Amino acid sequence: MTATIDKEYLLSMPESAYMNEEQRAFFMDYLQRLRHETQARLNEAQTGIAGRRCWGDAMDRAVAEGNQTFLLRQAERDTKRLRRIDAAIERLRHDDYGYCLESGEAIGLKRLLLDPATEYTQAVQSRIERKRH
Repeated sequence: MTATIDKEYLLSMPESAYMNEEQRAFFMDYLQRLRHETQARLNEAQTGIAGRRCWGDAMDRAVAEGNQTFLLRQAERDTKRLRRIDAAIERLRHDDYGYCLESGEAIGLKRLLLDPATEYTQAVQSRIERKRH
């Protein structure tokens, strides 16, 4: 069913159809694909981290350390992303997906298509970010 649903079709649905069965199936498929891609990238980074040993001169070691730092940051980002994706999948399973964790308002399809693991409406997210800074 999700193979025939595209983003334009999703966006053309009326607001009253928000988080109907088709939309939920689309986002479950989308999140599962993102999870698979992110896990594969994390596995590659972890393999790179574990397999990188450099015994060459100072320049070789500096390049290797730079690569290690890059891989560590990538692994950290992907680990966080996996947690967010898994949390979104759980919200989908419990019929809470698509609604702001703080306000309970609909997050909106456009925002979910940009970041399907998002937890907040734009207004709430902006407020959270302002508090952090």
